[in-house]
Amino acid sequence: MIIALPLFRLRDRTKPEPQQGDRRLNDLWTGLWEIEAPIGCTLLEGARGAFVNAVGIAEDQSIFVENAARVLGAWGLEVRNCEAIRPTRLEELKDPALHRAAESLIPGAVLVAFGEFHTFSDLPE
Repeated sequence: MIIALPLFRLRDRTKPEPQQGDRRLNDLWTGLWEIEAPIGCTLLEGARGAFVNAVGIAEDQSIFVENAARVLGAWGLEVRNCEAIRPTRLEELKDPALHRAAESLIPGAVLVAFGEFHTFSDLPE
């Protein structure tokens, strides 16, 4: 089952708004997340977990990981694992859903977005 979740606006209030030409405008990151839906969470339509690719604007890997985890946590999902975290460019994103997600990013406002959630019914060991 594939689920599309609404865009989540994450504001980083600790830093000034980036200006045109600011290096942060070009720092695009991507990674694969394994998430778990706690019992009672209906966000994944009854599925126990999902894999999802995330894309985000961040100064470095740790900020990208933190931002993505905060969004998933705000949705009530628990991060089991994240991997393949790497810097990327828009033209390198081959998955159409992830490419659209990346195009929705707005420096200083929408810092992370997700592709399609690929759900599973049993949690992997």
